[in-house]
Amino acid sequence: MVRINPAVLGVEGMLTYYVGYYFRFVGLLNLGLLIGFTVPHTFFVTIPQYWLELWTDSSGENTAFFICGFLFLSFMSWTTTNGIMWSTIIRLAPQSGLRFHQRLLDIVTGYCYSSLYPIKGCWV
Repeated sequence: MVRINPAVLGVEGMLTYYVGYYFRFVGLLNLGLLIGFTVPHTFFVTIPQYWLELWTDSSGENTAFFICGFLFLSFMSWTTTNGIMWSTIIRLAPQSGLRFHQRLLDIVTGYCYSSLYPIKGCWV
């Protein structure tokens, strides 16, 4: 593993380094699921307000159309909200936490005490 000193990168470089570091632990599938649920969620949370405005501005015809449309938009909003929570709580958090803790354990158990006691084969 290549070791980079983030302090020499500057503020923007450090941000990019740490975001990339986190994304490696999250996994592309989990990140894709989170983004894949978040993008339609922003649409399905916003549009029902405009749908109700169209409905109230209409002449009262096609009430069944507006009811079905509003129920569909509400259901999709609820579904994408559940998808965001599922991808975050069930998929992303446990996997990234496990990987972070495994990396920390590797660092702690692999620490070389060569400054105190020279150990053969230990990197400095």
